[in-house]
Amino acid sequence: MELVPGEPLSTILARERVLARRLVLDIMAQTADALSAAHNAGVVHRDIKPANLILGPGGRVVLTDFGISLAANQAPMTAAGMVMGTAQYLPPEQAMGRAATGAGDLYALGIIAYESLVGKRPFTGATQVDIAFAHVTDPVPPLPATIDERVRTLVEGLLEKEPTRRPSPAAHVAARGSRARGAGRARRRLGHLPAQVRLAQRGRRAATRRPPSSSCDPRRRHGHLRRARRRRGPHHHHRPPAPAPAAPAPAAGDSVTRGSGGSHSPHGQGGDLRAGRRGGAGRRCE
Repeated sequence: MELVPGEPLSTILARERVLARRLVLDIMAQTADALSAAHNAGVVHRDIKPANLILGPGGRVVLTDFGISLAANQAPMTAAGMVMGTAQYLPPEQAMGRAATGAGDLYALGIIAYESLVGKRPFTGATQVDIAFAHVTDPVPPLPATIDERVRTLVEGLLEKEPTRRPSPAAHVAARGSRARGAGRARRRLGHLPAQVRLAQRGRRAATRRPPSSSCDPRRRHGHLRRARRRRGPHHHHRPPAPAPAAPAPAAGDSVTRGSGGSHSPHGQGGDLRAGRRGGAGRRCE
């Protein structure tokens, strides 16, 4: 017996509750492809459920547990009217004791897809018998409108009560799942992405953007200066310092003297400070 590395889908659903739409479509397409090979060989699985789908490395899906499968040349293992399978994923025709067919496997695959997209199974009940009869009598709760219409149409088609109204064969279901998955990928390229994904993409683009060239280029440096001056306005342009005004001549009889080391007069000192503010204390232009 082969040892299959991976994790059962039942374990993943118990942990994650809801799976991404693209992952669900990938699981559907691979499982339907495996069912197509089995059906072409005359084998009906009869127990499609998350515990029998192993997700291996690289996203590979392996269909396991053919223990109660039914082959075309196999002797019956059950009495007439006996139900085989798991109630939560049991097709309506098998719940009523009719013969199992490949359409029943596809119905169970639809239940798995519904559960993976919504986080709960479409039918429930207090006992296994109640759940089985809910598949027969209760209408399927509609999928949320937030799910892509092509996906809703495919899953709800698989959950038709009448086997002849379900999409078939399994290869056709696999192809539709692959097309729906590809359509979602094209829409993502057109920008229909969650906000957190768009922000991550912008971050990646910013990280790969070419860094600005060195500021040693005089043309680029002067260009930056001109743009900065335009933003600040004309009154912020660098101007040369204004010359200090000449000191007034002392009036006749004025006893105040100004030496080269400064003046002891408050008026003279104030004049020097004012001249300094008008002159040497101006902006420097480097």
